[in-house]
Amino acid sequence: MDRLEAQPGTDRKVIGRMIDHLCEIMGSNAPSEAALQSYYAELEPYPQPLLIESFKRVSKTHKYPRFPFIADFLAVIKTEIAEQTDLHTKLKTMLILLRQK
Repeated sequence: MDRLEAQPGTDRKVIGRMIDHLCEIMGSNAPSEAALQSYYAELEPYPQPLLIESFKRVSKTHKYPRFPFIADFLAVIKTEIAEQTDLHTKLKTMLILLRQK
């Protein structure tokens, strides 16, 4: 988790472009300006690779005509962080075991 937290967050302009692209793919309207501010505030702390992955997964799985909620993106981000953390832990354990031999 330290590796992920050490990465810089994502610029609002980049998030805005991802939102616009997703709206185009989905054929939906963008959130209101007030709602966009919430999306920016919640999503910008995360590194860009995590956001890109979350937007890709949401674009493939979202089934409703409305634009996805912030929680839809955060669920993917949390899953990705958990997977990366688990992999990192496994690799550290393997390294320790290899060093013991």
